[in-house]
Amino acid sequence: MGNRKLPFGYHMESGEITVCEPEANLVRSIFDRYVLGDSYTELITMLKKQPILYQTDKLWNKNMVARMLEDSRYIGDKNFPILIAVDTFQKVTEKRAGKQRPIQKTETQKVLNRLCKGIPAASAEPTMLALLNQLIANPQQLRPSAIQQPEGVQKIELQRQLNEVMEQQPVDEDTANKLIMQLASARYDTIGSEEYETERLRRYFENKTPMTELNAEVLRETVLLPQVKIGKQRVMEESGHKRRMML
Repeated sequence: MGNRKLPFGYHMESGEITVCEPEANLVRSIFDRYVLGDSYTELITMLKKQPILYQTDKLWNKNMVARMLEDSRYIGDKNFPILIAVDTFQKVTEKRAGKQRPIQKTETQKVLNRLCKGIPAASAEPTMLALLNQLIANPQQLRPSAIQQPEGVQKIELQRQLNEVMEQQPVDEDTANKLIMQLASARYDTIGSEEYETERLRRYFENKTPMTELNAEVLRETVLLPQVKIGKQRVMEESGHKRRMML
């Protein structure tokens, strides 16, 4: 197949230029994503993952995208059906000319970027908003993934030893203190970090009202902070386990 005779997004039907909806939707997506900050490389990556080709014998490349972004026929020039709003086309033109100021990320977008380890997908913000609002509506949906451990033999034995020491007069304070610390450590081990975070998050969501837009503070407290805490807790648990093994 040679060069396209019509811009991507149109086809000829009964001798008239009409909109090819699957292609037109892709054109709109390219313009919107470019305005929101996607680079040519990111646009090409997206385009190669979807099934529609620019030409049947060629893969998507930057030149194809560049031609689309500068084609004024998408806003109705030369009597072509309108696919792109004039203000969107103007923003693209200004950005390509280097006249547009860099888009300043909001605090919420910065947190999302950190969570997504890079630029988040366009659907990340509304998806996260919907999920958090569901939890605000019903915090009891939260469940720890860790299975609660039953009362261990070690704790039962430590409690028995402590009872015996406490019954003997005078009480051997050094032995009692040592047993109390060992018993507290054993009981703490059964309260996993995930269980603790689950209860904290339930109480946090109970005091919140549904959001109309994603809030950076809520993201930090409910998504980012638990990841950091659980990671640190696991390091501490592993370190504590190693110390106990050395005693």
